[in-house]
Amino acid sequence: MWRKFSEYELQFIDGVQLRYKDINGKVYAATPLIHRAVTSYTLEGLKPSTQYEVGIFFIPFPGQTTELQAEKVLKVTTQEEL
Repeated sequence: MWRKFSEYELQFIDGVQLRYKDINGKVYAATPLIHRAVTSYTLEGLKPSTQYEVGIFFIPFPGQTTELQAEKVLKVTTQEEL
């Protein structure tokens, strides 16, 4: 989950993308473009009992030259398989 964007921020953000990888991996996977009004997304197909790092990227409108990302990467661990 992430916070709702302000009207000022929305003029620069076309959508959001989450990029994530196994903490020991080298290649990031990415979600499809998530609409800028959406404030949560569920990552599926992750391995159980595995630590991941997840970053949020703010995708600009076409023609803009800058892509922004959150300053912090979130580290999460999936639960054991039951």
